[in-house]
Amino acid sequence: MSDPQLDRSPARPVVPKDRLSAHAALPGAQRVLDSAALTVLLGREVEIDRVRIKPGASVLVSYRAVTAGGADDSQGRDLAHVGWVQLVASRDKRDGVRRRADRGGIEVTEHAAAGQETDGPFLLSGGADSDPRLGRAVQGVLRRLPDGPAPRVLSYNPGRHLLLELSASGEVLRVAARSLEDQLGISREWERRGVPTVPQRTWKHRSSVLVGQRWGRGDLAAHATDPHAGQAAAALGHAIGRLHTGGAEASAPSTGALPEARLGDRIPSATDVLCDLLPQCTAQVRELIASLDQLLPAPGAEAWQEALIHGDLSPDQVLLGSTASQIRVVDLDRSGAGPRGADLGSWIAACLSEESDHLTGPFLRAYAEHVPLPAPAELAAWTARALLAAVLDPMRRQHPDWPARIQQRLDLACTLLGAATEEQLPALGRALADHPGATVVSHRAGRRAVLRDRAEDGTTVYIKVANRGRTRRALGAIQRAAAFDGPFRTPRVIEVREESLTFAELPGRPLHDGLPTVDGSWRRAWRATAEAWAQAVRTSRADLPEGPLHGPAEEIAVLQKWQQRAIGEDPEAAELRDRAVDLARGLLEQLPPLAQPALIHRDLHDKQILWDPALGPGLLDVDTACLGDPALDAANLRAHATWRKRQGTWSPEQARQVREEIDRATAALDLPAANLAAYETATLARLTCLYALRPRWRQAAAAMARSLLAASPTPLGRSSAR
Repeated sequence: MSDPQLDRSPARPVVPKDRLSAHAALPGAQRVLDSAALTVLLGREVEIDRVRIKPGASVLVSYRAVTAGGADDSQGRDLAHVGWVQLVASRDKRDGVRRRADRGGIEVTEHAAAGQETDGPFLLSGGADSDPRLGRAVQGVLRRLPDGPAPRVLSYNPGRHLLLELSASGEVLRVAARSLEDQLGISREWERRGVPTVPQRTWKHRSSVLVGQRWGRGDLAAHATDPHAGQAAAALGHAIGRLHTGGAEASAPSTGALPEARLGDRIPSATDVLCDLLPQCTAQVRELIASLDQLLPAPGAEAWQEALIHGDLSPDQVLLGSTASQIRVVDLDRSGAGPRGADLGSWIAACLSEESDHLTGPFLRAYAEHVPLPAPAELAAWTARALLAAVLDPMRRQHPDWPARIQQRLDLACTLLGAATEEQLPALGRALADHPGATVVSHRAGRRAVLRDRAEDGTTVYIKVANRGRTRRALGAIQRAAAFDGPFRTPRVIEVREESLTFAELPGRPLHDGLPTVDGSWRRAWRATAEAWAQAVRTSRADLPEGPLHGPAEEIAVLQKWQQRAIGEDPEAAELRDRAVDLARGLLEQLPPLAQPALIHRDLHDKQILWDPALGPGLLDVDTACLGDPALDAANLRAHATWRKRQGTWSPEQARQVREEIDRATAALDLPAANLAAYETATLARLTCLYALRPRWRQAAAAMARSLLAASPTPLGRSSAR
């Protein structure tokens, strides 16, 4: 079968470290921002841990040495294996670092900046004990330690804090670049309120060093998949609920007013950095900021609901004891008086970002026993705010795929706000209120949404929300789709309401995520999927169910709806899209009447298929099932393979194998080539419209429309591509 469009590979993506170097705008930045280059500079193998960039002024990174056999970070690292490197443009800044080092007797190394004269930039490095801001305090601690095992580094943020474990005593020291008296007062206030934390005190009368006992068996982030993690999240919900009920006044008047929580601006100011690093996100970020400005309460307003808050609540701030209900909340450096919603949003955002959203429901349900939850729209706004505040963390912590992780956080924030402020689908607001902690998996404004939640027994469920008429039609389609059940595994409906259907979770991973091609697992998964689909077609043809028919005219109507939705979103590519739609419509209109209809899914693509090597393929969203031409489903799969390759989600080899397995199944069914080509062209044209609504993919969608037209043998296609 021939492709209805030219299958060109995507352009080579910009390497993340190149983006960072360009953002830093300092000659030589690439030597600091690449672990391999840093290894050469320092003469030992290291990995970058944190990055802090001030464009045109400085680049500061912390690193950790790569040791033989790897290192168990939960046990800390040798102090000699942790350090920093800084590139500064200003001679004054460089001289300041060297003066502080000389005063404290600290060793700092200055490296030759390749290709630069004495005007800079200047490149300096040292160990964590020679940190320009922390070094004197760290050296003071080291001099006062008794003989014994060397301290272990649990955490290091250059210029801000160093967390040391004293192995002999089991104590943990927090060394900061500022006085920690406020944090000590906050810690004591938590204790007075009966909220579980680790007691702290100043160490040897040094205001910038706090000491506490190491506690527990690890944090909740590291144990998020434990069977009893939900109980720990519930214990946290009760603890934070008690914290918030105490208000924003100190319980001991002699201690004075509580300091303000260190939350930063009401609306995080990450716009300039984001737009410089990822220009395609500019419109999305600005829309997000405008929505937050409307939805977040103003400081001092009644909805602000000030209390003593944690300020940075996340699973890695919760230590676990010997039982699920034994917890301690730590890292109170941002705690103080602030809005309650900030803690709730911070918790939900952290769980969503780390794919631990099963912990949100137990936390919120327990919290609600002490303090009423905000309305869904307000809770979504606080969560979106937290996502935006932490949006650059993947870059700062040097995740290899930080651009994708940043985009994921932005998409999550927009999806949450869109769902919570939905006006044309009031059932969604009611569902969010009924399921606190549920995650919005997908949302199509005015039409439907899918939520993921945990039932009381701990099992995962999916709630598909729609208006009453659409829910009734979806239930009818599920009953009609019996031919899919058998060749495929399909989700079990466990609850039917007027405005929603609740499904049990279906085991497996989406084929969208990909599998290796070398060992044959990718081809085996797609061969099993294609054969299951072909078997469902044969079964339905033998005993055709009753139902609506979806033919070329209906497909043209769907295509034109997407065409209308894309109008105004991407004016520059509008003509390309319109001609791609016209091309598809012309091919569909030429198709003869369908002689042998079958059951079709109608929206079949890789995200709808779950794969489990032991259980076989699973199929989602059969509530769109109807009667029609099976060529439509096959064409959908082929077109999405082409699109995934263009997105860079799949390799060329993965896309090729998918198309081969689909072609093998369509040949066995003897589906007409003209029908397959027409429906694949229509799917590709629809995708150019759909992804015009998503700023990060607009250029790729326009390029696909151009390729589609260039590959067409029709006069319309040839003239349109010029």
